[in-house]
Amino acid sequence: IMYGGAMGGGKSRWLRWTLLSKSILLAGRYGARGVETMLACESYVALRDRQIVKIRTEFPDWLGVWKESAREFRLHDRWGGGALVLRNLADPQQYLSSEFACIGIDEATRNRASVRIDLSTRVRWPSVPAHEFKMLYATNPGGIGHAEYHRLFLLRRFQPEEDGSEYIYISAR
Repeated sequence: IMYGGAMGGGKSRWLRWTLLSKSILLAGRYGARGVETMLACESYVALRDRQIVKIRTEFPDWLGVWKESAREFRLHDRWGGGALVLRNLADPQQYLSSEFACIGIDEATRNRASVRIDLSTRVRWPSVPAHEFKMLYATNPGGIGHAEYHRLFLLRRFQPEEDGSEYIYISAR
């Protein structure tokens, strides 16, 4: 799912709340404890400016706790004990053996198109059915990956190995 196209549409907020909600939903629906979702940006500076500052003020204490050293918001056990982990995409290969129930990329087009493909192989979680796994993208036009996201989500021109029904675009307004 890609949410984008204009500045000021609440895309970064949509990402953080959707990813956090996914952990809670999967805990309730499947009894999956400790479900982690990943929110990624091209750098930690971008994560701090777009996400961490907001998480510290938006996410209430009764829901969980911000852990600076781990760069994650950890849900209280009552909500499944999962976490929204924030990660840097400077080297996506560092997540080769990682597992996340859902991954969101903020300002997705600022990354090479290969980052989307690399991270999609990390979307899995024990005891959760595959149909629950999602990749979420928030972005404004432009950047090194713009052409690839434009081809998939707006032009809807797919390679034979790509299933067009899997790509959903939500226009930011």
